[in-house]
Amino acid sequence: MSHLDLAPLISTTQRSERETERERESGREGNDRRSGGYLGRSSLLENPVQAILYLRELTTIVQNQQSLIQTQRARIEELDRRVDDLIGENRHLRDVRLSLLSAPLSPWSER
Repeated sequence: MSHLDLAPLISTTQRSERETERERESGREGNDRRSGGYLGRSSLLENPVQAILYLRELTTIVQNQQSLIQTQRARIEELDRRVDDLIGENRHLRDVRLSLLSAPLSPWSER
């Protein structure tokens, strides 16, 4: 699958404002589904500037996704550490409870 085959996978919400503005200026708005997706493959091959802009946009999307993945990994690590802390705290509380239940009652605690 070439990078041009990814065109239909790009949603309109991921498009940059700059691309939308370029479309308005050129009189072309929205997806051109008749030509195979976001930008027609033939138009990308015929217009190298359009192809470069398209690749830049794809690069931006990939970079944003990589950043999101890094953020999610950091959050997962943080949550894993918190789970480990809570497991330790739970174990400690269980041990304290068991020791209190197994301890003999003192005379002053019987009322």
